[in-house]
Formats: sequence, structure tokens, C-alpha cells
Amino acid sequence: MVNLIGQEKLINKIDNLTIDKFPHSLILLGEFGCGKHTFVNYIIDKYSLPMFDISDIISKDIIDEIYLKV
Repeated sequence: MVNLIGQEKLINKIDNLTIDKFPHSLILLGEFGCGKHTFVNYIIDKYSLPMFDISDIISKDIIDEIYLKV
């Protein structure tokens, strides 16, 4: 179980979505250690989704590969 302290409103919003209503993609920006991976882990655990961590510079080939897998 992932613990997102102080994010009750966000968790409630996510918990009230169905997989059909959930956004098809997310881009999370933030400082190192702010909880981006924790947030994503909560979502992928809840909906049993794959995760593509693209923390490095993104090339067109990588974007095409991700697009084709989803």
C-alpha cells in the first residue's frame, strides 16, 4: 500500500475514477523526492497498469514506442 501523506483530496479523486474515465497519459514534473514515483505507484497498483519511466531526454523513437504499446 502506497502512503501519500497530505494528499487525501487527490487520492479520493483517483479512487472515484474508473479505468475508462482515467486520463490516457500523465506528465508529472517536480523536484527530486517530491513523490512523483509514489503517486504513480499508487495509480499503477490500483488500476494494474504498465508504467513507462521516461526521466531522461525523450526521443521521437521512444515516444513512438510508448504510443504503440498503449
